[in-house]
Amino acid sequence: MDIQGGAAISLGPKNLLAHAYFGSPVAITVEGANIMTRTLIQFGQGVIRCHPYVYGQIEALEKGDVETFDTLFFSHIKHVIVNGFRSLLLGLSRGHLHRTKQGLVAGRYEQKLSWVSAKFAFLSDVALVIMGAGLKRKESLSGRFADILAQMYMLTASLKRFREEGERKEDEVLLKVAMENGFNKIDDAFAGIYSNLSKGVLGVIFKFTGFYSRINSFGTVVKDTDLHKIAALLSTNADVRSRLCSNIYKGGRVGELLRASQAMQDAREAISKLKSQGEQALDDNEKSLIKRAKKLQSEIIAVDSYSHGEYFRC
Repeated sequence: MDIQGGAAISLGPKNLLAHAYFGSPVAITVEGANIMTRTLIQFGQGVIRCHPYVYGQIEALEKGDVETFDTLFFSHIKHVIVNGFRSLLLGLSRGHLHRTKQGLVAGRYEQKLSWVSAKFAFLSDVALVIMGAGLKRKESLSGRFADILAQMYMLTASLKRFREEGERKEDEVLLKVAMENGFNKIDDAFAGIYSNLSKGVLGVIFKFTGFYSRINSFGTVVKDTDLHKIAALLSTNADVRSRLCSNIYKGGRVGELLRASQAMQDAREAISKLKSQGEQALDDNEKSLIKRAKKLQSEIIAVDSYSHGEYFRC
């Protein structure tokens, strides 16, 4: 809406965003599931259902199957110890001990993601040991675990898409910003977990661990230069824009915006020539390009306006 300005405020056929904006609260309020999913279901329920051993242990207890429970219990202990050492070693090496399966650019992010995964798995079991079933009732804490899980999913999807689309050079800056942004959110979530996981002596230990995690963080600050590169890329490279928006409807006002943007790119050299050499230096084709670009530009920035009578008839 900042970019569209008045055209996103005045309601009418030329408004590109209004109806999508009106529709956005529906998914939030009608479903009523966003907060519940994050704080209760995504991790609080999922950690039991998806854990390799916890749910099986619960079932074994309910059936009175001591032998199965013992097998799962000791396997669970081994699982925690392995994840603990894996988290420690990957942390000390900043993920470099993980053997990557992807190219040079994506491979480094894969290493960091493996490090996040090990730390998340270990800390999940630690939280279960400390709080047991009460973890699900600690909604803010459970929500932070859910945030990490969601970011890991998004980052994995970003790496997969980058690989599936051929690891294109022009996509590297998009991947970089997406990954660093996700890792920064993961850092914040882990910091919140360490600060609230326990009280007393354990609380002091976790706060110290949280301090170390801040020093040895997953993410780095997203650079303004990278954001500028993305803005320029999306503004000037129709191929990149088309791939990123392949499943988005491009008719109506969106189509007009895309045509105007392309027309401005087509006329860029002619406009530069006009500014430096004057109109007499332009040939007929260049004049035509500029005329078309200015016409489409005027149409796309136009705002709907109505007389008093027209407004109330609508």
